[in-house]
Amino acid sequence: PIQETLYAGTGGLEGGTDLENLPKPLCFGAPRNISPVLVDRTNLIYQVHDGSIEGVDGVFDGALALTPAGDVADITATSVSAGQNKTQLSGGYIRLGAEPAKGLTADVRGDNAGGYVDTAADVVERIVLGYTTLTSEDLNAQSFSDTNVANSAKVHWYGNSGDVAEIIGQIMDSVGGSYVFNRAGELVLGVFAFGSPVGTVGRNDIINLQRV
Repeated sequence: PIQETLYAGTGGLEGGTDLENLPKPLCFGAPRNISPVLVDRTNLIYQVHDGSIEGVDGVFDGALALTPAGDVADITATSVSAGQNKTQLSGGYIRLGAEPAKGLTADVRGDNAGGYVDTAADVVERIVLGYTTLTSEDLNAQSFSDTNVANSAKVHWYGNSGDVAEIIGQIMDSVGGSYVFNRAGELVLGVFAFGSPVGTVGRNDIINLQRV
C-alpha cells in the first residue's frame, strides 16, 4: 500500500474517532479541486498531505475563493478570520476562519520533500523511493531521464490508499507510458512514441480479407 501512516483518532491533528486508523492523505504534483481531510473539527483544520508541500494556490467554499492569510509554523497556534484561510505548508495543513457553507476544495502543489516534482518520471521516482523498499540503485536512471525528455507533461495524484504498482501504472498510463523490471531487477520506465513510417499498405497490396 502507498500509505501506511494512519490517523490515531486521538484528537487535534491526529483526527477524531471518525478518522481513527484511516490512512493520511498524500498529494503529488498539482491536483486541482481536491477535497482536503477535516482533521480538527473544532479549529477547522484540514490536511492535504502527510508531510511538507510546495504550496496552496486556492481554497474554495463552493465557488467562493477564500482569502489567503499567510503560512504559519504551527497551524494549531493561530487564529483565522472568517472568509480567510491560513496554511502550514510544512505539514500539509489548511485552517479556515469559518465553517464552509458548500463544501471545501483546494488547488494544491503537493509533496516537496527533496524538491517539488510534477512530471511522470519524477513523481514515480518520488513515490517509489519514498513509499517502497526500493532504493535509487534499483532504478534505471537513464530510462527515467529519457522519459522526462520524451514527455514532460505535468501529472498529479491525490489519495490515501491504493497499491503502489497500480498507482505508478496509472501515472505512466496518463503520459502514454509504462514500467517494467528488467533482468537486472531495475525499474525501467518508457513512453510509447510514433516513429517515421517505413511503408504504406494500400488496397492493391491486400491479397485476402478474412474475419477472425
